[in-house]
Amino acid sequence: MAEEAKRTKLAEIEDVDRETAERKAEIMWDIEDKQAIYRQEAVREADLKRDMEEEQERLEAEMKTVP
Repeated sequence: MAEEAKRTKLAEIEDVDRETAERKAEIMWDIEDKQAIYRQEAVREADLKRDMEEEQERLEAEMKTVP
């Protein structure tokens, strides 16, 4: 009976360890997903800023041609 109790306890510990490892992996994937989203947002923001600067330069050049 003691041997069966040990095996049961070991199985429970292994289950908890496996669940913990799976949860950690899920958290890491979530972090990686969020980092990818933030990088995409940063690129998009930089593109918008560049576009706005180019548009401003174009408009300023156009204003110089208007009498």
